[in-house]
Amino acid sequence: FPMYTFGQNGDFFILEEGTYCLTVTFNDGCQSKACFRVKECCEANPEFDMNYVSFGINAGLTVQNNPSFTPFYSMETFTLYKWCKGSFGWQFVDAFSRSSNFNDPYTFNSALFNAKCMYKVVHQVWTDCHKRPFVSVQNVGGNNPLPIIVYPNPPEDGKPVTIEMTEKAGTAQVEITNLVTGEIIFTGNVEFSRPLMVENSIFTRSKGGSFGMFNVKVYNSTSLVNKKIIVR
Repeated sequence: FPMYTFGQNGDFFILEEGTYCLTVTFNDGCQSKACFRVKECCEANPEFDMNYVSFGINAGLTVQNNPSFTPFYSMETFTLYKWCKGSFGWQFVDAFSRSSNFNDPYTFNSALFNAKCMYKVVHQVWTDCHKRPFVSVQNVGGNNPLPIIVYPNPPEDGKPVTIEMTEKAGTAQVEITNLVTGEIIFTGNVEFSRPLMVENSIFTRSKGGSFGMFNVKVYNSTSLVNKKIIVR
């Protein structure tokens, strides 16, 4: 076993992974023993790189993990959605899952793509010791992104975050998602000359730890834009 500790009670500090056994000795000399396995458990970073070519012989979309993020991956899924003009919301296109070879790039079939549509890739990552997936989202494509600015970014203590449409583009819906938990923490609407203000406390309540990563999705029936916010 990696280490051996004895004592009466209190906290025991385990310095490395391994199998440990706890033996309890009673006053009459009888003993009870239990063994357990300890494994390091770190949160997974689901951020990924993406290369999209909308037309030509190299048309397609390739996703690639950062090798420094993958040591704690046990399973992952890349799910592809599309949003074309006239459609109602995101439509499922394809999905790819694996439980090994996480550093290998993956390319979605080029026949799935239309240069006039927008595409979204949702990356979900699982580890051996967490009961929830870690999520990252990226969008590509589309010819007319919404004219949206988000400020201040990163947010300032106590000050609201403003989401503003800088040109006329029709009313758009806003969804803010915690990228670590996948939870939608805010929804609203924004339109030209009527900025949307989001209270800082909405981010700080959701982030949990020392920092949080959020995605601001702004969309209408013809276009979509995503903005990332990091709250420290």
